[in-house]
Amino acid sequence: MESSKKIFPWAMASIVISIFAIAFPYLFPEVFPDGVLVYYVITIPLGVVAGFCAYRSGNIWLVILAIIAGLSPLLVMWMVWAVLKLVYVVTGGQYPGPEWL
Repeated sequence: MESSKKIFPWAMASIVISIFAIAFPYLFPEVFPDGVLVYYVITIPLGVVAGFCAYRSGNIWLVILAIIAGLSPLLVMWMVWAVLKLVYVVTGGQYPGPEWL
């Protein structure tokens, strides 16, 4: 087993890269006009690098964080879709009008 002095840099690198991958769409919103695919092209490789660092550190929670970080734009879209479906069910199949906002 590796000593904690060798594991710590891998864990810190994984955490920093994962947080950057999650925050990337919010830090650089001017990329959005080029399309959502740009976010996937950037965040998925960052998630892979963070996952490799997490694997080297031997921490399963960091691996899970790296997976979430790599898929963060997709997960956000799924959450928005789920909320819209919930609103659709609660309102009886009719979305509220603009006056509701």
